[in-house]
Amino acid sequence: MDDVVIYLFSAVIMVIVGLVIGYRVTMGYYNKRFLMLTKQCENVQTIAPLIAELERES
Repeated sequence: MDDVVIYLFSAVIMVIVGLVIGYRVTMGYYNKRFLMLTKQCENVQTIAPLIAELERES
């Protein structure tokens, strides 16, 4: 019975770690994209790249 508890505990910990890592990777990806968009908006001095990205994502 102790083995089952240990396996369940380790499974829960692995799921939590996986969720945290997935969240961090996703946030890093979208932060890079947002910074790229802000630089494009700054270069052309309009929000057209931002609108195009919003249309592409929806």
